[in-house]
This record gives sequence, C-alpha cells and structure tokens, in this order.
Amino acid sequence: MAGTTADRPIDIDISSNDYSSVLRSSSEWFESLDNAHSLRISVSSVAALTGYHEFAAKDFSSKFLHLLYQDAWDQQRVDCAAVGIHLVDEKEEIEKLVKNASPARRKMKTAIIETKMGKVSSKKDMSKVLEESAKSLEDAVVQGKMTKNEARLVKDYTTSEVYKSFGITWEDVALDEYERRYRCTVHSRNENFKLWKFYEEEGEGGRGRWDEVVEAGRRRRRDNDATNDNANNGDNNTTSTTTTTTTTTTTTTTTTRSTNPLFYLIGIADGIKDEMFINPDKKDLEDEFDDGLDFKPVIIECKHRMTRYSQRFYEVIQVVIYMLMHGADEGDLVEVLRGELEEEGTEEEEEKNNTETKTITEEKPPTNININVTRMKLRDHAIDHEYNLRNSIIPRLYDVAKAVFRTRGDAHLRYRLLMAIAGEDCQAQQDFFEEVGLGDWIGEVGLLNVSERMSTDHTSRRKTEAEKLHQEGTIVDNGKKKKKRRQQT
Repeated sequence: MAGTTADRPIDIDISSNDYSSVLRSSSEWFESLDNAHSLRISVSSVAALTGYHEFAAKDFSSKFLHLLYQDAWDQQRVDCAAVGIHLVDEKEEIEKLVKNASPARRKMKTAIIETKMGKVSSKKDMSKVLEESAKSLEDAVVQGKMTKNEARLVKDYTTSEVYKSFGITWEDVALDEYERRYRCTVHSRNENFKLWKFYEEEGEGGRGRWDEVVEAGRRRRRDNDATNDNANNGDNNTTSTTTTTTTTTTTTTTTTRSTNPLFYLIGIADGIKDEMFINPDKKDLEDEFDDGLDFKPVIIECKHRMTRYSQRFYEVIQVVIYMLMHGADEGDLVEVLRGELEEEGTEEEEEKNNTETKTITEEKPPTNININVTRMKLRDHAIDHEYNLRNSIIPRLYDVAKAVFRTRGDAHLRYRLLMAIAGEDCQAQQDFFEEVGLGDWIGEVGLLNVSERMSTDHTSRRKTEAEKLHQEGTIVDNGKKKKKRRQQT
C-alpha cells in the first residue's frame, strides 16, 4: 500500500511490530493533506450527519469515520493496525459469509441482479425474491453453514441492495409517469452535479462565508440502447461516467485553509421542470397584450415507497438543498408506489372554457405506478425551509467539519473512535463526539438509543401484527397460529 502527498509517495508497511516510523511518516502526510483538503459531503448525507434523519442514528459514526479518512484510506489502515483492528470491506465480508452456502449465495445474487435488470417491477415481485433469499439463509443456519447473526447481516445487505437498485432502475419510468400526469417535461435528469462551497472565515451569516454554487459537471445521457445494455450487464448506473467539468481559473500562491473551503456539499437532482407563472416584475404595463408570463425552475426528487406514502423530513432537507443549489424557490417530492400492472383503458377529464364544459377522453397506458406529489417552497407560510436550513442545519455541518479536522490532528482521538466503533460501544462513541465539540446536539442523534429503539420497533411491530391477526380471526398461541372459532349468532 502507498499513501501519496503532493511531492512523493510514502510506502507504508504494517507487517512489522514497530509502527513509530510509519505513524510519523503518515502523520506528516495526513497534515499535508489536511491543509489542502476540503471535505466532500453528499447532499443525501446531510440529514444523517446533523441528527435530522430518523432512521440513521446507527450510521452517524460510520459517516463521520468516512469523512475522517476521506482521501486518506491508507492512513485508516495504519491507524487500524496500530490498535489491532482488521479493516474489512463490507461486500467482501458478505461474500465470505455465503461462500460455503451455495444456495444462499445464489439466491442473494439472483435477488440483486434481477432487480438491477428490471425484472423486479412491483412490491409483490420484490417480496418474492427477498423471501426466497431469506428462506435459503434460514436453511443455511439449520445446516450449520452460518450463524444466525451472520444470516442477519447477509439478509440486511441483500434487502438494502435490492431496495436501492429498485429505486435507481425504475426512476426514469416514474419521472415519465409524472410528465404524463402533469403534462410537463422533466429535463436535466441526473445530469447536473452542483457544488456548494462553505468557508471557515466568518461571514455575514456569522458561521462562515458561503460561496456561490458552481456546476461541478454535466453527465451525458446515454441513449436507450446503451442504457438497456448497461442494465443487462448488472450495472446500476443509468448515466455515463463521462463528465464535462467547468473550470474556474484562480490565482493562488499558497494552499491553505483560508483559500480552500472547509467543506462543500455535492449533489445531483433527479430532474428539473420549467413551470409557467405570471411574473409581475416582467409585465409591461404599457402593453395590454403582455400578461407577464415567465418560467421558473422546479426541482423534482423521486422516492420509491414499499408500503405507503410517507413524507420524511430527511428527504425534505435534501429537496430544499437542491432548490438552493439550482436557484429554485419550489420543488416537488414525488413518492412512488408500484403495484400490480393495470389494464389499458381510458381516462376522462373535464375542461371548462367560459360557459362551456367539455369532456376529454384519452387512452390510458398500462401502468403499475401510483405517485403522490408534495409541493415544497423555500419560504412557505407555515415552515420557512430556507431559514431553518441556514440557522439549524448548516451550523451543525460546520460543527461536524471542524470536529473531523480536529480528530485528524490527534492520533489518540482517531484510535478512540476506531475502537468504539469496532466494539459497538455506543457510550464511548457518545463521549468521543462530545469531546470533539458536538456535545450541544449529539444527544439528539440518538446513539445511545439505537439498541433500545430497535427493540421498541420490534415490539411495536409484533403488537401491530398481533392486533391484525386478532381482527382477522387468528390468534397467536406459543408461536403457533390457530383459527379462532366464531360464535354463530
């Protein structure tokens, strides 16, 4: 392995027992990286890193660790070796777990690949492939080829990959349905990367100087044939990796924190539509035929649901950031539910024109998509999203970024975090984050409640299932279902 600096590579050998020279060299490399490095934070991770993601409490520490060793993966290996931790890749670890259980491995691969290829097109199909994978894991446990805990890890990994691939695979179809229903065109589908720079110097907001958003690159859409070929190869990317980078020329003499952002947000919206509206500032009062029509951008963010529509706060944060990045005042959160394929038919719509009302009938294509659209505004009369973002979320991102750089400069802090995460010690993780400056709000993340919350969710789920079975005339007795005889009236 080799770590690199701007001048020379540093060879790191962790096979010996003497780490002093290795740590000294790599620390110099870390310090050199620290002076020039700006943290990259994806827009989708903002809610989790600031404590506003209701389902990501257990992921906070791993996301912080990812930022800590961003562009410094060799340093992470050195630090892990110094405290006796073996660093493994999740995907490689899953492959090892299912290596001796061929049926389980085959079902897991089938579930993921078929989802990426578009063969899983509804909730029913997804439930089927996941149930088959889970059944093969149960058989592997019975046969002694893996433990229950290992089977749970594989099951969680498979479910996560299937859900993620399902959303990516069917995103374009969902946006097409949105276009059909609202008679609009959604352009820039997963094409424009945006960067939002945040500097450490004090600015007008009191927390830092925020630079303008710059376009990081534009993805070139593939044609349909290329996309289909790509899907058949099991690749979950629906756009090419070719990018055209917008280059800004600046003259700097030194590479220091003052000339580089402390961190920047990077993200790419699912799509944008141009919506017509009456702009009073554009209307020509002297021209009676000028009605002041103009177009405004509306951000489109698509989310697939498995059971029901449920607007989630962390998704609202994501849409609001995209709105600010693209200079839009409004955005649509599109929730998608896929059911069974409906038959072709017709749909009617009434159109009123002065005193006349006529019914328009048009062909309805076969679809298994239901969508729910929630319109959001930056300065809504009930919730001022822009104010909340600037005064609650952005300050916490600054706290996280500064905590990362503080931890980078202290080897003992890095060792403490690694050992706390490896040992799944939530209290030690909580103490660490309080020490590095996140004590004002880290309690809201819920690190200490992860195990308790999982237990509560499980109990609540079982209670709901029991109530449902009772209503259906089925009772649960010692883990076995029995039909309840109803009295004849």
